[in-house]
Amino acid sequence: MVDVNVSGTRGTDGADGSTPGASGKSGAAGGAITGSAASLDVSNTAEVYGGDGGNGGDGANGKLNADGQYISDGGNAGAGGKGAGATASAETDYDTTTITDASALAVGGGGGNAGTLGDPTPAKAGKSGGNGAASSAVATASNNDAGTEAYSRAEGGDGGSGTGVGFHGGNGATGTATATGSTGGGTNPADADVDLSVAQYGGSGGDGLAGASGGKAAASTLNNAANGWTNGGMLFTYQSAYGGSGGDSYGGTAAAGANAASTLTFDDHSEPTQARKFSNRFMPRAEAAATALMVPTVPMAATPRPRRSSQVALNSFFRPRKR
Repeated sequence: MVDVNVSGTRGTDGADGSTPGASGKSGAAGGAITGSAASLDVSNTAEVYGGDGGNGGDGANGKLNADGQYISDGGNAGAGGKGAGATASAETDYDTTTITDASALAVGGGGGNAGTLGDPTPAKAGKSGGNGAASSAVATASNNDAGTEAYSRAEGGDGGSGTGVGFHGGNGATGTATATGSTGGGTNPADADVDLSVAQYGGSGGDGLAGASGGKAAASTLNNAANGWTNGGMLFTYQSAYGGSGGDSYGGTAAAGANAASTLTFDDHSEPTQARKFSNRFMPRAEAAATALMVPTVPMAATPRPRRSSQVALNSFFRPRKR
């Protein structure tokens, strides 16, 4: 068995403004990563996580006079860094009387959050959050002597929060997932089943703080992403597509949720031997629009939406992720 679990490097956070009125620095981009698991084994798994972007630094407060009153504007925020891509592939090509499987999971890096504005807030100040990054997961399994299973899940990275009027949260990114499986039948074709599952998630937009707009969500579209054939066994296919959530906004314009579509068709007549039974399930789920929140009379420190954990257990591949 080959079990690959790799992560890209997280981008460095931007430095805070170090002198009165100084601006924060931008966060650095995360590091892209690729992982592959392929060997003559019964089971191979690849889990790959793109590096998150670094957060922007905070602007320093303005200069004070002897009476403790501001005599200059605060510094601008630093922008959030971009997330980085993730590519996962798992392949099991092994003839054995034991059921074989291949599992691939790829999670795009999330964008970093913009820093906070210094006091007093400078005119026309603000920065956008970093964009999430795309992901790709491919699982391929074959077994000529018994059944086989292929599981693939891809999540696009979420955008980071942005701050300030005229700016926005980072945009969510797309995920791309496919699963392919085949069996040759062996000595007992009735036991040579193929089970394929694909889950694909569009990234969510980052929140907009202090008048910034919410970031755009990414759509998710699957079209025959689960594809397989079997020589006399049963073929099971499952596809689930989830659109991302639009970014909320505190004092600006919230973003719309993204669409999802899943199409699954199958024609077994072109194969020399047809499957004994075929079962398919497909589930698209679009997200609702985000919420635009009123700015309170007394300024409040808005807390960015906590980023989801990218560590997704393989046994929960096809449950809707919690945001």
